[in-house]
Order: sequence, then C-alpha cells, then structure tokens
Amino acid sequence: DRCMDAVAVLEGESRDRKNGYSASRPIADFVRALPALTKVPVTDVVRERVERIAREVHRTEFSPGFPFDESYFEFHFFGLERESRIVFHEAKRRLIVAPFVSDDALADMVSDGKPSILISRAEQLSLLKPGTVAKFERVLVPRQELLEIEKPGDDEQQDTLPVSDLHAKLYVEEVGAHVTNILVGSANATNAAFERNVEVLLSLRGPTKFLGLATLLDKARDDNDFADLWQDYDAELAPIADPEAVALEQRLESARA
Repeated sequence: DRCMDAVAVLEGESRDRKNGYSASRPIADFVRALPALTKVPVTDVVRERVERIAREVHRTEFSPGFPFDESYFEFHFFGLERESRIVFHEAKRRLIVAPFVSDDALADMVSDGKPSILISRAEQLSLLKPGTVAKFERVLVPRQELLEIEKPGDDEQQDTLPVSDLHAKLYVEEVGAHVTNILVGSANATNAAFERNVEVLLSLRGPTKFLGLATLLDKARDDNDFADLWQDYDAELAPIADPEAVALEQRLESARA
C-alpha cells in the first residue's frame, strides 16, 4: 500500500568470526525467536534457514549512516521472553508520530510536562480525551490532499502519488542542545504496544541541527519533504471514528507490524 511510513537502514558487513557483535545480538535473538511466534508450526528446513540468518546477523557489524552517530544504535524488543524495558529519555522537546494512540500511553510519554508535538490520524485523535490533546503544544495530521482515494491507472498522471494513511511510528527526543535521539519501529503510542504486543524499536542518535524538531518541521527549507506532509489538527473537522472499525484496524495494524 502507499501508507506514510518510516524506514531505518543500517548497513554492515557480515564477518567470519567465532563470536558475534554484542550490539547485533538483540536483533539476532529476535530473528531466532520468529519461528515460535507463528500460529502454524514451521518446518525444520525453515527453522534451519532462520537460524542461519540469525547467525549472520549476529556476525554483522552494523553502522548507521549520516547524520547519525556511527558508534551508537540500540534495538529494543517487547513481547518476548528477553524483552527490553525501554525508558524514554528525559527530553527538552519531543515529537511523537504514531497512527494509533491511547490516552494513558501519551500521558506517560509527556508526564514531564516538556514541550511535545503529536502527529497521528485524525480519527484516532478524535477518540482521545480533550485533556490529552491539550498536553501537546501542537497536534498535526496528514495533509488532506495527500489522502486521496487511489484510482487504478492514475499513477502516470499525478506528480504526487496519493497515500492511504499514516503508518509510521517515530519518536524524536531532543535530549540536549546538540543531541537528539530517534526511535523508529513498529510500536504505536498505545499501552498494548509497550505492554502486550511483540514490537521492535531501533534507537539512533545524532546532531540536533539535523534531527531536531525545528529542522524536521521547518517548511521554509526547500529540502524538507517531511514538514510538507502535515497540517494542523482541527477537532471540529475530524471524522467521527467508528470504535468497532478502529478496533479491527488496530488488529490489522498489529498483524502488519
């Protein structure tokens, strides 16, 4: 589909060594755990292939590209026996991007009262308590003109292909004047994501001048496509969400993640 999504790319070379890299072990363990998560038992051949992939991943020395700190990355997992207990860093400002959100999870994330910006789907925001929305200095949704209904055969006639909706999960934390953390992965800003589901987040770090909120949301920059994706949320114009449909979409979202 053509959902708005976020993808993190780590490059690396798998080396012929007896012991793997400690930084790569969490993702290798996650790959190794995948066969046990299927509803239909996998064959021994599949298990052997997964194990081979896990070993190769463990022996790969990954590195984030520019503008991220090449010496730092960390994987966090939830819903597994060996799961992470991620603690969001104390931040001077933060940005939360998630298609699904819940009052309790958002309240926890902004409990320090620091300036925060929220980006989500309009129908999800309409389900939040007014007090939750009020905790954010700014609330944004995907630009309406980008959410056009896809029409078969129209691709060649459009400069910008229409998208169906927001799918990205992204957490940006300005932890200092010069350092910003970014977490990207599968976890929505909901209690279910951090307490029950099987989820993964990758934590990266880099200069605030490249990754901070002022840079990400500056529409005056000619090279800033990210800022052009959003418009301010208007509660009066938000569609009325059907709770039953939202519940079904959340289940689909979990399956896709």
